[in-house]
Amino acid sequence: MKKYSLLAAVALLTVGSFASCSKDKDPTPITKSEQLAARNWRITAFTVKQGNNPIVDEFARTAPCDKDDFYQFKADKTFVLDEGATRCSPNSPQTNVSGWDINADGTILLLLEMKGATSAELYEIKELTNDKLRIGQTFTEDGESLIADITFTAF
Repeated sequence: MKKYSLLAAVALLTVGSFASCSKDKDPTPITKSEQLAARNWRITAFTVKQGNNPIVDEFARTAPCDKDDFYQFKADKTFVLDEGATRCSPNSPQTNVSGWDINADGTILLLLEMKGATSAELYEIKELTNDKLRIGQTFTEDGESLIADITFTAF
């Protein structure tokens, strides 16, 4: 009887120690790159402010055939721009592939230009959650400051 109780106690302690160890370890936090690569992303808001002019809702002026386009950020640092269900031109390819990256502290998103161009666009990551990506870009055009704000929704 004592032998059985001792074995049972050791078994309970062993199971308990494994359970408590797994609770003590925090899961590895997901990186911003992993967050982007985990879902497809569609632009759902796009505004531009030029100089002292009012903010312009560019998304409202976007053609319906462009509103269903979506981005796939892949783990290998390529991204696919998919034209969605409706292409604006039947001669356009369904997908275009380019590259992307995030800086070390996760504040800047780099998107390479499409179609083999060697230039890139840098965007400030203003917000990134599992469901939302909001990026911004400030630049000067014709001597005036332009501020672009783009929101993507994951699906």
